[in-house]
Amino acid sequence: MLKQLRCPSCGAQLDPPPANATEVACVYCGVTAALERPRVPKQGRPPVRQGMPVAQYKLPRWAYIFYVLPFAGVLLGIGGAIYGVISGQAPGLGGILQWSSGAPLELCDVNGDGKLDVVGRVNTFEKSEQVVHFAAYDGIGGHELWRTTSFGTFSEEHSAKSRVVGDVVVAGDSRGQLHAFALADGQPRWKVSLGEQVDHLCPGGDGEAIVVTADEVTRVVSLADGAFRPGDAPADCDAPPRTPGTYGITDDGGAFRDNAVEPWLPGEGDPAVEPAKGMRIDRGFTASGELHVALGIKEPGTRVPMVAVYRGEDLLWASPIPTGDPLAAEEGDDGLAVLRDGVLVTTYAVKGADQPGRLVARDVERGAVRWDVEIPHSGEVSSGPRLMAASASRVFVAHWTWLEAFDLGTGEHLYTIGRWR
Repeated sequence: MLKQLRCPSCGAQLDPPPANATEVACVYCGVTAALERPRVPKQGRPPVRQGMPVAQYKLPRWAYIFYVLPFAGVLLGIGGAIYGVISGQAPGLGGILQWSSGAPLELCDVNGDGKLDVVGRVNTFEKSEQVVHFAAYDGIGGHELWRTTSFGTFSEEHSAKSRVVGDVVVAGDSRGQLHAFALADGQPRWKVSLGEQVDHLCPGGDGEAIVVTADEVTRVVSLADGAFRPGDAPADCDAPPRTPGTYGITDDGGAFRDNAVEPWLPGEGDPAVEPAKGMRIDRGFTASGELHVALGIKEPGTRVPMVAVYRGEDLLWASPIPTGDPLAAEEGDDGLAVLRDGVLVTTYAVKGADQPGRLVARDVERGAVRWDVEIPHSGEVSSGPRLMAASASRVFVAHWTWLEAFDLGTGEHLYTIGRWR
């Protein structure tokens, strides 16, 4: 029997009394107590004398440790499994999948349906370790297409360089090895040793990748088997990946102009434009033809983020990026911008520690607002969007441990990949 009989006065453990006893005396303190037996029906029980303490059977502490707590853990595990079935993702570290917003966000057709899908890096938790994987998700519905096995721990591989080149994902690890995974299913294709970590990589000629290692050695690598030879890297080999038909400043790196696709520094070179009245231009990018997008702040006055669009040297329109109260926006020019099929999408932050950031779309020719929506989960952390990309029907925003997908035409939030905790 696990339960022990204890004195209600001094707490001493008492010897089991006779089967028909209704009272028990403590041999340590001398108190006589009424005996409360477990599972005894109340009907027919002798009445307890008025004012007499009651001695009860209780579980000892060791029984809680060895029996009750493990049983509670089993119940918690069952509850977690039920939660996983309902939510599609089990709770606890073992069920967390996090989008890695610091890794490249690339759009390409993975499953052959003619629509652009998402390829990037995710982190999971295995026991106490955060583990790195490369993964692909359907661009329309957001379901996972494939995920590689462990590429290593996050502490070792958080800065691993990767790129979609042809029909493979090429990635360099911290041990100086270069890996290739098939774009169609994520299966390993080959692995070779370079003897140095990868600094950057980019597409080369047909069936080849250009890989530059940290020691500034350039290699031309065959996508078929990983064989490599010396070579030269193009000047823009370290530029971020570009989705065909998309323009913009889609990366939150420190040197915005260097990270812009088709960067443009207004006021220098050709074209040199006059800033819109009340606006200071800080950075910009060139789209197709003579279309130029400038980003900056209101000046003079409160440093509200602003955007202006030029055709050649002619100003088409200029506006604060926020569509509501401009003074509710965080001051400064640190948002992202992407242009796709005549729709210019920009981000901006809102004042307040728990206020979500926003995403606003405008007609690039006229400046008319198409939609302005919250970025889900962005109010939970202090960091803003890190990467943005767009397909013909979707806008993707990577921030912290999430990837958010929106409808390009309506701004409707469609799905989230990843979670924080």
